[in-house]
Amino acid sequence: MSILKAVSNVNEAQKETLTRKIVEHFGEDLSDRTFALWGLAFKPNTDCAMHRAAC
Repeated sequence: MSILKAVSNVNEAQKETLTRKIVEHFGEDLSDRTFALWGLAFKPNTDCAMHRAAC
């Protein structure tokens, strides 16, 4: 498996995990709810932290 495919698989799994946790906490019917996500990417061993929009 290529590194890009592995990264893509992890990213997809993270979205599924977040969705599962939201449903477990709030229940199946999310129709009247609004959610906002804030993301931060950090590169270890640097002083670089980038704010990115969630997709």
